[in-house]
Amino acid sequence: MSHFSLRCHLWGGILAIGLGGLALQGCNDVNTPTTGPTMAVSATVADPAEPTADEYALAGAKPATLADAVAIMEAPVLSASDGAVVTPAGTESLLMVDCGDTGVTSGNLPLLQNSGRVEGNGHAMLPKGNNAISLSPGTCFDMDDKPELHGYGTNQLLRLSDFRVQFSVHEGRPPSWTMPSQHVLHIVRHRKMFVLNGSFLELRWNGRKSVPPMDNLVTITADLYNGTTKVAGPLKKTVPVYNNTALFTSSTNVEFNRVAISIDLRDAK
Repeated sequence: MSHFSLRCHLWGGILAIGLGGLALQGCNDVNTPTTGPTMAVSATVADPAEPTADEYALAGAKPATLADAVAIMEAPVLSASDGAVVTPAGTESLLMVDCGDTGVTSGNLPLLQNSGRVEGNGHAMLPKGNNAISLSPGTCFDMDDKPELHGYGTNQLLRLSDFRVQFSVHEGRPPSWTMPSQHVLHIVRHRKMFVLNGSFLELRWNGRKSVPPMDNLVTITADLYNGTTKVAGPLKKTVPVYNNTALFTSSTNVEFNRVAISIDLRDAK
């Protein structure tokens, strides 16, 4: 089962790109930063499975023919850390699957709330080569680290929107892909908002079925917003994978309450 457990504690490397005086910095130290109070969102992705004709018939997204289907991806589960909740927001809750990374959606997987987390419904079939997943334009998630205070105006929720991941699928028995087995996002609250300084996003690969990209590089692009107003970005960074881990940190203190992220995990970028 492919589980995306996004958790509210934000998702190493050496390169840094400054934009408008802001720097998105990476390092190859896999030790977890400890600065400031954090909210955690964790995404755990299960191994790809080999497709069958029955599963192809039921897939919510798939290539044109069963012969092109190499791997099964189950819909994700998004969950927050203890004391926090993840809630779907917007006009719909769908994960779009782009078989072949063509820019055209092959199908959608519904995302449903269940006991403070969001669970995917259904599965997708993926061809070998590049593929992509993303939230549909009407989908976003609100993460609240103190739900008992919600409605009192004390803290802003963190909204995750415009989330997109590009990755490569390898044919084999079993199939494998460059999707990390775990995404860990820790984000620091600053006053009523959030900042990147002290926050981090960590990607981890483990095993034969979840492997780093062949070029050993990961590219992340992030935009930060205060409501609908962009306050930083695009912040773009490419870092190497070190010991099957890519760690992104930042020193910017710009306050935000909404983040849009795209991750490029393709074998060649």
